[in-house]
Amino acid sequence: MTVTTTKMYTREEIVEIKTKENGFKCYMCPKPFDLDKHSVTIDHVTPLSKGGTWDLDNLELCGLSCNQEKADREWLEDGTLEPRPVREGYQERKVDRQKIMDNFCDLCFDGRLLMPDESCPECSRGATAFPWSTKMKPSECPHEGVYWCWCCSIGIYQRRAAIVDVLDGTVLE
Repeated sequence: MTVTTTKMYTREEIVEIKTKENGFKCYMCPKPFDLDKHSVTIDHVTPLSKGGTWDLDNLELCGLSCNQEKADREWLEDGTLEPRPVREGYQERKVDRQKIMDNFCDLCFDGRLLMPDESCPECSRGATAFPWSTKMKPSECPHEGVYWCWCCSIGIYQRRAAIVDVLDGTVLE
């Protein structure tokens, strides 16, 4: 059984070797680097996640922004990068969001701008359960009737006076 070992180089050694081979420039955009060597990154031409290695043949000097743009994508035969993977569910959420926006009424903000007994002349919706016109501060809200606060809208208080809960000794769920 033959064991092959690959010499591990330090970052400085890799930058020095690659500068001698290709010059002190980015291999992707060929812009020269600043004199500050910290703007230089080392890119794996074939990413480690796709079977790449730390061999010098697989390493190139790359600018930070170019390296971030490349990410873990590989180069195609025509010299372009493979397309970015589409996030799972993104297209479905995008379509759902578009359906909501297509049906959204700008006149009444889907009933939020209407008074409790009104309906929109454009979309014929009625007022929502919590119309903006009847919103109040929790300290001013009677927790019943037409008016509401954030405590009412998320169910901390049922839409009745808080004192009733205190007197009854009931715990709201």
